[in-house]
Amino acid sequence: MDVGSPLYILIRWLGYLGVAAAVGAVAFRLLIVPRVEHVLPAGSAEAERALDGARRVMFGGAVLLVLAHGAKLFAQRAVVETLGPVPLATIVFRTLWGRAWLLGAVGAATLLAAAAARGARRRWLVAAAALATVALSLALSGHAGGAPEHAPVLVLADALHVLAMGCWLGTLFVLVAAATPLVMGSASAERVPTVAALINAFSPFALASGSVILLTGVLAAWAHLPSFGSLLTSDYGRVLLLKLGVLAVLAFVGAFNWLVMRPRLADDASVAAIRRSALVELVLAAIVLGVAAVLVGTSPPEMMSSSAGLTLVLGG
Repeated sequence: MDVGSPLYILIRWLGYLGVAAAVGAVAFRLLIVPRVEHVLPAGSAEAERALDGARRVMFGGAVLLVLAHGAKLFAQRAVVETLGPVPLATIVFRTLWGRAWLLGAVGAATLLAAAAARGARRRWLVAAAALATVALSLALSGHAGGAPEHAPVLVLADALHVLAMGCWLGTLFVLVAAATPLVMGSASAERVPTVAALINAFSPFALASGSVILLTGVLAAWAHLPSFGSLLTSDYGRVLLLKLGVLAVLAFVGAFNWLVMRPRLADDASVAAIRRSALVELVLAAIVLGVAAVLVGTSPPEMMSSSAGLTLVLGG
């Protein structure tokens, strides 16, 4: 096995899906719901239904992340052992990748505990801190952590990239798959205005998250590609172009939902229509995360020297 093998890519992709779902649930609870209290007052039946959906998404994302994170350790061991037998303890405690993995393990376990807890708002704050830890671990164990220059800045930017992706795509998933159907399942005459308020609150949030994704992505490309031409001449550049292409289509669909579908929200049929359109956005989001899983296992041109070989093996 190597860092670009289909199995390792699948493990990374499942981990990204788990992180995105959990980040989306936390962002929904802490950043979206407080903005719609005029139509979704705390303690109301609709609010409880929406929050219950978010809790389920967070728990599912946490379980997926924990499973993928555990599998990632054994996949990495298989990668390292292509160079010869290496004790698992050596990988975990004596490499940057291993220490980053440990940080992520603490974050994933904390997230799962918070997701399984009941009641208090503070568990969402604990989950937010746990997810920040997981995002930092992903950055440290990837290309940013092994960058020959500006590693601290790149690690921070990469962690923000992960969190912003979750804030956009994960929160959209909570809205489409959990909150909207649960609210629409109620008999309240205010169910459509409530869904419209949730989507209106989400739209500028998604735009801000997309801006962070763009800025941090540009920074990563500048750091990892020696020239503009290496977008076409390196494997890393070509995979990055593929990610950018799918992301551009995703942004177009998101803009369509924001500018065309959102203003039409007026009845049950229009809610169903925007949910169908948002499902297209979510399918594209899953593809983007899949390409990102490939990109992490692809060596940037700056890391292709023999002196960086061991860093790549231990940092995939």
